[in-house]
Amino acid sequence: MHIEKGAVSEGSELMPDSRPCDTAECGQEDSAFVWRLFSIWTFHGRISRRTFWIESVVTLVLGLVGEYFTGPLVYDSRAASNPPFVLFLPFLALAWISTAATVKRWHDLDHSGWMALLNLAVIPIPFTLISTYFFKGTKGQNRFGPDPIADRKQSYLQGRG
Repeated sequence: MHIEKGAVSEGSELMPDSRPCDTAECGQEDSAFVWRLFSIWTFHGRISRRTFWIESVVTLVLGLVGEYFTGPLVYDSRAASNPPFVLFLPFLALAWISTAATVKRWHDLDHSGWMALLNLAVIPIPFTLISTYFFKGTKGQNRFGPDPIADRKQSYLQGRG
């Protein structure tokens, strides 16, 4: 059964686009996915609250899973004096991704990414957590790039959503 984008089903829910991939836009979707994977490492641009929440939860879960598997190796009494550095590499990667997400979230709030350094101080931590997780970003384009929510809506309206 073929359902057009925006068509309403029996449950009054919008159904996703189910068109077959027979145009040049199909390659654009793949490149957009690759760009999203690459963009988690960069400190440029903006991300929405939803993206920030998702990245935060994913990095937390990956960190906990990593701790579960590498913790016994690191804290083993024989290895405690000199744990292998390679065990810390995944955590360094997660810290980089988390810091990049925080910088991009501050960009969405139209502040410098250097505001992420407030996470290192004890007193302003509640302010930074409330700001980055709950405040709406700047509507429209700001000095750090286009509005991530407007871009997502525009992509959906163009049929790439």
